Amino acid sequence: MSSQKLLVRPSSQDKKADCRLICFPWAGAGASYYISWAKKFSPSIEVVALRPPGREIRFKEPNFRTLEEAVTQTTEAIVQNLLDKPFAFFGHSWGSLLSFSVAVRLKEKHGVEPIHMFVSSMSAPHSAQVQEKDKVTKKSNKEFLDFMKSLGGTPKEVLENEELMEMCLPSMRADYGLYEEFKYKLPPTPPLSCPLHVFDGKNDKKHDLDGWRQVTTGDTVCDMYPGGHFYFKDKANESKIIGQINTRLQDLIRLTDQPL
Repeated sequence: MSSQKLLVRPSSQDKKADCRLICFPWAGAGASYYISWAKKFSPSIEVVALRPPGREIRFKEPNFRTLEEAVTQTTEAIVQNLLDKPFAFFGHSWGSLLSFSVAVRLKEKHGVEPIHMFVSSMSAPHSAQVQEKDKVTKKSNKEFLDFMKSLGGTPKEVLENEELMEMCLPSMRADYGLYEEFKYKLPPTPPLSCPLHVFDGKNDKKHDLDGWRQVTTGDTVCDMYPGGHFYFKDKANESKIIGQINTRLQDLIRLTDQPL
């Protein structure tokens, strides 16, 4: 697979940007939502969205079969194309765990890490909630769809369109399969050193947010917003979150530019 297929770079600001925000989608999703972010950030920040196989214009390609395949190919794509500038990660739900796994791989194998991690609507990778999850991929299609409806966030016109759901279900099931495969044991020393910002919806199920403090030696901040699992799709919430990320990354860029 060409690493270029995995990375969607909608902004024309890539040459002017001082930093990149690499966005990891939730289970079953692609790059489409994050593409809209490109024009909402400062020109100093280039938004890059991941488009895994099996969805959107890549729907004919087989989905990632294993967690190792997803982490390896994503890491390789970043190493081959995006290491010429500082970068940060944003991940929502399953995307939080995948972004964490890629960040750890980058640190261990390549000696680099994001200048900042932003994670959303997910418990810490080593928490009991992540290690002991329900096997939703064992559910029938009807049960699985009911589960997806309970999360919210999937447009009603998609859930009620049999043809669209037939196209989306394989990717949703594939990503939940990766989530079910995910296991992580916290090492004696935190694997990361970058600062970390955790976002969550006040009406979502309770997540172990404090556990994220244990995966990095950097500062960790938690912010709660009104809404459920897809709280950030609310326009007011989205605007505030983008504002926070934008400000934080620009501050880090300025600090990096200061002489020692």
